[in-house]
Amino acid sequence: MALQSYAISGTWTFSNGVYTVTTSSAHNMPTSSSGVQSEPYAQIEIQANTTNNRQCEGAFSLTAVPSGTTFQFTRNEFTATGGTNPTCTGGTMRVAPKIILKWDSHYTYSVQSATCSGGTATVTVSPGVFGPANTAAPTWVVPWFVNAIFSGVADSHYNGTFSINNFAPTGTAPNSVQYSLGSCTGVSNVGTGGTMTMVPGKAVKNHLIYECTGTSCALPANAANYSLAGVATGNDGFFVDRGWSTPAANVDTGDAPVTAPTAATNEYLDTTIAAGGGTTSLTLATAASNTVSSAKAFHDNTPNLLAACAALAANTTGANGGRIVIPSATNIYQYFPLVGNFDMLGNFGQNPRNCPYNTTIEFRSTAYMMGTIVIGGGDNLAAGQGATNCLSASYHVSSSLACIQGTSYPMVYFEPETSSGNYLENLVFLPNQTYQTALYMDEQLNRDGVTALRFEHVHANGGPRSYPVVNKGGFGFFWNYGGWSAQGTNFSEGFDHIITQNCGMPAYLPSPGAMPYIFTTNQTYSFGTFEVDNCGIASGVFGLNVAFNQVLTENAPGPPFKFNMFPYGPSGITFNQGSDADFTGGFATPYFDLTNSSSSGMEINYMLCANSAQPLLQTGTTASAYSGISVRNNQNSCGGNIGAVNYRYDNMSSNLGIVSGYGTQLNSGAQVFSPMASPANFQSVTAVSGTGLAPGTYSYCAIAVDPFAGVTAVNPQSCTQVTTTTGNQSVQLVMPASFPAGAAGLVIFDQTTGHYVIFNSCASPQVSVPGSTVTLTTTFEGCAYTNPTVTTAVANFVSTSNGIGGSKLLLNGEFLNAAPRSEQNIFLPGGLSTTWTGSTWTLDRGVTVTRVQVQAKTAPAGCTTNAVVRLTDGTTPVNVTIAAAANDSGAITQNYASGTVLTLSVQTAAAGCTTTPTDANVTIQYRMQ
Repeated sequence: MALQSYAISGTWTFSNGVYTVTTSSAHNMPTSSSGVQSEPYAQIEIQANTTNNRQCEGAFSLTAVPSGTTFQFTRNEFTATGGTNPTCTGGTMRVAPKIILKWDSHYTYSVQSATCSGGTATVTVSPGVFGPANTAAPTWVVPWFVNAIFSGVADSHYNGTFSINNFAPTGTAPNSVQYSLGSCTGVSNVGTGGTMTMVPGKAVKNHLIYECTGTSCALPANAANYSLAGVATGNDGFFVDRGWSTPAANVDTGDAPVTAPTAATNEYLDTTIAAGGGTTSLTLATAASNTVSSAKAFHDNTPNLLAACAALAANTTGANGGRIVIPSATNIYQYFPLVGNFDMLGNFGQNPRNCPYNTTIEFRSTAYMMGTIVIGGGDNLAAGQGATNCLSASYHVSSSLACIQGTSYPMVYFEPETSSGNYLENLVFLPNQTYQTALYMDEQLNRDGVTALRFEHVHANGGPRSYPVVNKGGFGFFWNYGGWSAQGTNFSEGFDHIITQNCGMPAYLPSPGAMPYIFTTNQTYSFGTFEVDNCGIASGVFGLNVAFNQVLTENAPGPPFKFNMFPYGPSGITFNQGSDADFTGGFATPYFDLTNSSSSGMEINYMLCANSAQPLLQTGTTASAYSGISVRNNQNSCGGNIGAVNYRYDNMSSNLGIVSGYGTQLNSGAQVFSPMASPANFQSVTAVSGTGLAPGTYSYCAIAVDPFAGVTAVNPQSCTQVTTTTGNQSVQLVMPASFPAGAAGLVIFDQTTGHYVIFNSCASPQVSVPGSTVTLTTTFEGCAYTNPTVTTAVANFVSTSNGIGGSKLLLNGEFLNAAPRSEQNIFLPGGLSTTWTGSTWTLDRGVTVTRVQVQAKTAPAGCTTNAVVRLTDGTTPVNVTIAAAANDSGAITQNYASGTVLTLSVQTAAAGCTTTPTDANVTIQYRMQ
């Protein structure tokens, strides 16, 4: 199983952000109708330099595989421009097949009896099950609240999947478990019969995965047809076979069977040499229980470290651990071997522990590991001064680094029930083997995870087919400097940090829990792909106080970050000032591959991409699955190609904010506005004869006020000082010749006292006529207008209280700089010598009448009573007296509400005229309310 390549035929089609590409021959990817899960669709690569344009090439995830010769993926950054740019033709598509094995690694127990009391079932089983409450427990301990599956019990009430809440009795011989049935009504006590299946905690360090490559696979007869496919680590037997070869000689001590074992193999013998040193015949301190030949023998320092831990004075209290120093070697080619597993804790609940709490192992030599460090809670690993000349993949910025290398799977194991509060410093882990992990943070079957881990200058630098860091749950992960690397030769390799969960046993997992959270990195590097993968089991978001600060990615053939989490995704997560440098894939490889996930709160700030064409994001076809994406970028970054439909984008170098697929909601009087300009200064401010103002110097400022009582801030350019010298002077102010656009007028602020002057009964505005003169005659001040420290007056606005307003409005290419006006024209024929109604007008909407004009064809002369034309709703009339040919009400503001019936009539007839006015045309000007 290896990379498969397929030629692409013709021009790719593009519609609504989705490319459809056709291969010349059938590919091997599961189609949409096959029912085969592929995360949910595979990641593929359009190989560099195989199409007509580099912008068509890269590594990204598919959104659909419609048929055996077609596949689809999104390029949402093109939808804003209305189509594909560039047009893509030809190319070579590569896909990496993988096989997902979901072996649940459960154990089966025989039910001996089942009873119910108080709604709680007590089931005795054989063999017994050690829980956390038991003492003298062996290695395997099942934690609280794991799921167990019961079947075949005589009373079916006991059958099903239940969360175990107690293991009894406490002590050295537990033989029962308890779980809640809710009620014992109708439940019988039964005897032997049925089974319980359960996954024990801390079961094994790793699982060896064998693949049958022959024509017959029946065991044990055909064991030789099986070869080692890989290693699965931790509680979960889940394994993804990527087709990478795994030499048995490179797993742990190199004694993994090359073909599938059909019987149990011997355990290690840990002992010392009692006699015979320097000869070919040795006497061992501990005799072997089985006879072997050609067995490998190793010098192992694990017993030495355990002995040093046991010698610590604090060992009997379980606290106040010491510092164990591994001394410097005499040259760089000498190693400190750890062949057996170095279990710093021991069995669950063991007291005293193998190593006390807060024990620090200080490495001053390179450690070569064939066994795993099983770190205990509160224990630490660090390099000492003058450790080695070990080099990290990047950011070698600490005073000393110690290398830890070898073939152990994994190198350091964090067991969720017993590892927490650990500190690692100045270490370089080199997991160069296939599927090998440097730092493995496991998840328990009750979804407990590891908590509170700090990594200071820690480097997990693996080979291209390694998994340097695997994190499966918990919270509180803090990385400072250092980083991860697994630089692959193609897009299907190089997963340097994997966030995941237990995947192989969904039937035994409780309700979905959160992915790791409270996770922070500072000035770290990631030379590969950081992948978050829930393996198709909905487990919640990855986020909640997660921040990646200045992560440097280099030479990654795939996307720097890849999320396989649908229907969940990143949420409450921040990426600051990351860099994707020295890319080795195509220009279209996204920085963040979100195709197989959603998003709900993702802040991305000032990311730097290796090329200007690289999309920041790749998202799926369902735009509504992506919300809360906020992007802030500067010039020469990858922010120009967002690659999503819904986002907020601030282009800082262009002073441009873009909102796509987002609405802005204003509540409770909120508004968006441009501030009103400050008014011009007074034309003059002088002290004049009068009364009221005490002698002194006053500084008066012109403050513009809008129709809603908002004010402009104090502007020194709008202020003038004046001095009064006697107690019988007033101050005269001549207003500016014009007011700012949109201003209702001015109010006057005394900057000397910090109060508004009292004038015009504190009306708003105090002055509404430009150029008018105001005389201040009193020192009493205190009109209660808005404090003019900031401008609250609006020039243009959108407001929940006041609607939309501004100095001008563009409609269909034409500007309006005032509310639209309209006219009603009504003709009154004949002489205006009798009273009559010329028109009735029912208002569908409210109007404000602003002027009424009456033009008579024949002007009146010699009338003792002039005619009056009236517009009225029966209550508030507008009257125009006809005294000449042209007659005008002048500018008025007369409001009439919606539904009002207006009449236009000759209200008063002309009388006693030598010439009667005749043929009058009435023009009513109004605006809509």
